[in-house]
Amino acid sequence: ENAAAWQFSSPPRKSEVSGDGLTFTATNQQTSIQSPNINTSTMLINFLQVTIRINQSEDPVKGKIYFTTNKQPNWSEERVYRILVNNDGEFHTHNFYIGAYFNFQDDEKLTHLLFVPTVENKEVNLTLKSIKLLF
Repeated sequence: ENAAAWQFSSPPRKSEVSGDGLTFTATNQQTSIQSPNINTSTMLINFLQVTIRINQSEDPVKGKIYFTTNKQPNWSEERVYRILVNNDGEFHTHNFYIGAYFNFQDDEKLTHLLFVPTVENKEVNLTLKSIKLLF
């Protein structure tokens, strides 16, 4: 949940960590942000919870949250959650069930998350308040 520990795969136009969370401007170039190593058993995690706000956009913003495990270390469309965030300037919390849907092995550990906002021919300013694992 420490926003300062997350890394951008390609630098956003601008970014800032504040009391509200991590605020950044995504452009039509693929801007993504990756978590530090999580290394937590998938058997312990019930939900992935994301709280996010769109600060400036004419339209709602779509995005994807990918995850990797020690058994499946590559980003894949088979391990992704899709998110749609309203552009009303308010924080919205989204809960994604992790559970048995992905048929994890007993010794499998969640290793990284990758958040990719989908921005087409425009800029979007958003604040990622938190990404939490709920047990």
